[in-house]
Amino acid sequence: MPQRIFQTLLAIALITVPIGSAQAALVGTEEVVERQASAEEKAHIEKFLARDEVRRQLIEMGISPEEAERRVGSMTPGEMQRISQNIDALPAGQGRSGSVVLLLLVIILLILVI
Repeated sequence: MPQRIFQTLLAIALITVPIGSAQAALVGTEEVVERQASAEEKAHIEKFLARDEVRRQLIEMGISPEEAERRVGSMTPGEMQRISQNIDALPAGQGRSGSVVLLLLVIILLILVI
């Protein structure tokens, strides 16, 4: 008799308590690689924006470095890839002020468009 009561209560509990369904999907290698590349490009741009020379030029152009960093967070992966590639194309060493200014102009244009 106690077993019958237990079975009845268990049946009622299983019927009345909603059971959530789990959903899973496969994540493709391509998607994982794109996410990783996007994170690396964002870090690369943020590192560039953290340089004193770049921050100084942003301020001279009337853009707060904090605003530029916020805008980088809202860029699409394609935009981040373009800017990251432009940073990589900068010449190493002395005399890079012109290239930095050019890259800053590209960043400013993207900020204004976004």
